[in-house]
Order: sequence, then C-alpha cells, then structure tokens
Amino acid sequence: MKLLTYDEAATALKNGEIIAYPTEGVYGFAADAMNAKAVEAVLSLKDRSASKGFIVMAASLEKLSPLIKPLTNEQRETLLGSLRGGSRYTWIVPAQDHCPEYLRGQFTTLAVRVTNHPDALALCDLMPVGVVSTSANLHKEAPLESPEAIMALFGDRIAGVMVGNVGGLSSPTRIVHLESGEVIRA
Repeated sequence: MKLLTYDEAATALKNGEIIAYPTEGVYGFAADAMNAKAVEAVLSLKDRSASKGFIVMAASLEKLSPLIKPLTNEQRETLLGSLRGGSRYTWIVPAQDHCPEYLRGQFTTLAVRVTNHPDALALCDLMPVGVVSTSANLHKEAPLESPEAIMALFGDRIAGVMVGNVGGLSSPTRIVHLESGEVIRA
C-alpha cells in the first residue's frame, strides 16, 4: 500500500494522477480541478456520468475565484459562516462562464466546498485552485472505509492514499443552493 504525505499527494495531483484522501466524513478521491484528463480519469474510475459535475474543494474562497462568479458580502458570510459548528456544507454557486464543463456537468452552477478539515485543508492549500472531490467508491456503492480497502480495489489506478484521519461527520456534507437556499442533499 502506498501512503502519501501531503506534499507527495499534491505532487501526484499536479502530475495528473488521482489520489484517495481523508475528508470530513469519508475517504474521497481527488484530482486537480484544473486538469481535464485527470477529472475524466475519476469519472472512469468511478463509472460515473460526466453530466453530474463534481464538487470542487478548496482551502479558501479566493482560490475558487477563477471558477465562480463574485459573491455578495451576504453570500460570502453565509458560505464562510458554514465552516463553524458541527455541520459541513457544499454550496451550489453561479459558475464563471468559462468554468470547465467537466467540473460543472450539465449545469451553469458549480458545487464548491471550502474545507476546514485539517488533512483536506493541508492538501487543498498546496493546490493552485482546488481538487475535485468525490467519495472513494464505485458509483452507487458504499464509500470504502480504509486505505487498505481502497488500495485493494483501486490500487493500480491511483497514486496512493494520503495520510490523515477521516473527520467525524456521520453523513455526507449538506448540499445547499446558495442563492435560493434550496437544500439539494440534507
């Protein structure tokens, strides 16, 4: 099994590879959000439709600025305020017109998450923009719960599993449309 340091994981991503890494509630797969071939490889790895789009996780709202339209002060407060407390949110926000379709899928919006999970944050901080983030599993299967299980199923198709610990969330992050407040996933 190949365990990766934060720096090794970021280098693998920057080289177009896929890694598994601990997030707020599960192990996830990550690819450099700005590398279309790497993102397409995640689709293939998971047997997932490109029309769904991805969550782009970043270390800060500023790092997401090449992909999303400017937010109002109130929207920024809402999004950044969600980093406090026990729940974690993924927000649906208006995408820049030039935001790649491979990230947003069939939508004019983009799902984004600014993370404060220590390991995911350390990784995202090393990336120019952020990473696509999706659970480490096959489409419609339960997320895999250990580096050993991930490597047993995907070992030859990913660079490795980044060291760290999965956070304490017992369910996936909530997904909320920032402009309308509509809850997409509770």
